[in-house]
Amino acid sequence: NSTGNTGGVDMTGAETLDDLINRINDADLGVEASITAAGTGIAIEDVAGGLGALEIIDPFTPPDQPLGVLATQLGLAGTYTQGEVDGGPLGFQFFNEGSRLDTLGITRGKFMIQDSDGRSAEVDLTQGNEQTIADVLGEINSRGLAINARINDTGDGILIEDLGGGATDIEIAENGSTTARDLGVLGTFPAGDDINGAFSITIEVTAVDTLKSLATKINDAKVGVDAAVINDGTPGGGFRLNLSSDKAGRGGAFTLDDHGLGLEIQELAKAKDAVVFLGGDDPADSLLVTSESNTLAGLVPGATISLLTTSDAPIQIAIGDDREAVTGAVGDFVSSFNGLIDKINEFDSYNSETKERGLLLGDASVGRVRTAIYNAISGRNAGLTGQFNSLAQVGVKVGKGAKLTVDSEQLLAALEADPDGVRDLFSFEQLVVDPETGEDTEEVIAQGIGREIDKLLERLTDSEGGPLERQSAILQSQLDLNKKRIEAVDRTIEDKKARLEKEFVDLERTLAGLQDQQGALNTLAASQ
Repeated sequence: NSTGNTGGVDMTGAETLDDLINRINDADLGVEASITAAGTGIAIEDVAGGLGALEIIDPFTPPDQPLGVLATQLGLAGTYTQGEVDGGPLGFQFFNEGSRLDTLGITRGKFMIQDSDGRSAEVDLTQGNEQTIADVLGEINSRGLAINARINDTGDGILIEDLGGGATDIEIAENGSTTARDLGVLGTFPAGDDINGAFSITIEVTAVDTLKSLATKINDAKVGVDAAVINDGTPGGGFRLNLSSDKAGRGGAFTLDDHGLGLEIQELAKAKDAVVFLGGDDPADSLLVTSESNTLAGLVPGATISLLTTSDAPIQIAIGDDREAVTGAVGDFVSSFNGLIDKINEFDSYNSETKERGLLLGDASVGRVRTAIYNAISGRNAGLTGQFNSLAQVGVKVGKGAKLTVDSEQLLAALEADPDGVRDLFSFEQLVVDPETGEDTEEVIAQGIGREIDKLLERLTDSEGGPLERQSAILQSQLDLNKKRIEAVDRTIEDKKARLEKEFVDLERTLAGLQDQQGALNTLAASQ
């Protein structure tokens, strides 16, 4: 140490990082060992108070045979005049088969894999108890593809090895989630390559790099960390490199080690989940609820709760109808309906001035669609038992140009009088219950106008036998028939053209022969 005292530390049998640190500190060598600020290695500080340098070596005995190499392996060996040493990153394995997906910020969703032989399969992590990396590896390897998924050699992600012999690119694509991206394996990769979804990456910094270029390198690495250069307002400078995770909650935690660059790293916000207790005044008798973000969805059916601040005292939440959201949704419905009518009118129209006809003018199916839609929104719904059974009762009426209009005052009055009745008018649905299973069937007993319109549109646009599909097939059949007729007429014209051309050539030959005969007669006449 700095006072010149020397001592040794026997690490034989040490198994954990804590074992190493405790043995150094318990040796009473005038130094203190700890985890580095970045959390990736060991730091040692000389606290003896002397003026000399701190020296750490692996012991040797004659003839210069090492008794150990641990100090070098830990990045601690050397002489340090400042009395401090940061061993740097040790490459800790933080990612193993027992790692839980929620702590890693990995969404439990679905993604598709195509191997180099061209075979593809879906990986589904939404079913069962797929909560750990081991479950993920098992699901991938059970798909029957020419690949093998395992933990990579550096212990910081999943490695997918190509076992196929094909030349097709390996493709991994999302299927309605962000799971492949969260695992770091999203994308297209050449056949024969291994796909390393490492959660860590080393950024090379050169002498010509600036904070801006360093931010660009970090962002280009796409490791789930966003980098930006900010200015704290300090006169003459104040530029800083700000790093933030692109995931919320505890799963967004990341480790940064500057490898001795001296970036003076400061943690501004710790990655953690939001935590609330649901129930009584005593947390011991309440339900602990956590969330990656400050938004709780599903805690109260039909409500989303935003957490704005912490509180030691119980908070009571009163939930009422969102009248503004309801009126906005009704307005959107009216706008969509009127847009549909405009489109129907565009195809079924005639301009007397320009003589232009709509593409479907006079088509009976267009009229049937228009009639069905107006019947759905204008009639009374006998299946509803509440206060309202027609749109007109809540201020939605057919106005000028057969367009829907909204009387906002009447709609708000209806919401004030019977909000459940307004809701049922649009979204109510009662299904027949199977007496044996007790589950709902697909048979409808009663439904609101909104559900009725949904079902109507489903029938109209059904790709298998719906009226629009049938009419489209009829039109396509007519087009195909007309095309065949045109082709037949074209062939007839070509045949007639060829015949006329032949007859014309024959006529020219005949005329040429007559001209020759006339010339011969003229010659005979002249000779007499």
